Amino acid sequence: MSILHSHRCSGGSHADNYLQVYQLGRAVTAVTLQQDTVDVARQHALQLIAIEQRLHIFWEPEIQAFFLGYPTLMKYINWLYSFIHIPGTIFFLVYLYWFCITRHRITHQPEEHVGQIAPSPSSPLIYEARRRTMAMCNLLAFVIFTLWPCMPPRLLSDPLVPGELGDLSRSFGFVDTVHGKEGTSSVWTQNKFCNQYGQ
Repeated sequence: MSILHSHRCSGGSHADNYLQVYQLGRAVTAVTLQQDTVDVARQHALQLIAIEQRLHIFWEPEIQAFFLGYPTLMKYINWLYSFIHIPGTIFFLVYLYWFCITRHRITHQPEEHVGQIAPSPSSPLIYEARRRTMAMCNLLAFVIFTLWPCMPPRLLSDPLVPGELGDLSRSFGFVDTVHGKEGTSSVWTQNKFCNQYGQ
């Protein structure tokens, strides 16, 4: 069996395996999420805000206020945020497979070298390296937000959090534009297997 045929047979299954591991990691983290984890994530977010305030780089309220002034733009940004991650990852892996392997096989193989990998910037080795990099980055992300969950600013606006902690969290004026009344959430951000603290 040629090297290219081997890549052709294994490339798609590797992408499938990558996505399965990714989804499994998301699901395990989301399903095992407990209320105390949410409280810790809120405290971590407030700690980060305090650090940003001391460093004079706490710009998130001004940034969100700017975009809230452009509801149509905000709608499309939320739509992009809600829908792009999983479909975008799949599209990127499929395109990368085509560019590095299928296209390489069609356009970069002289007759005398059919079945061999000639030097090319779009070789199967590039595909494998990019795929491994994505897998490792996601693995690192899972480890970080599992060991140190941190609530995104938009979730600090939860009106159900009681006491001084709730008052402090809401005092920054963040708005959850993803899941709010005019939000543009999707199946990718609104299911029980979605970890809100890994977004």
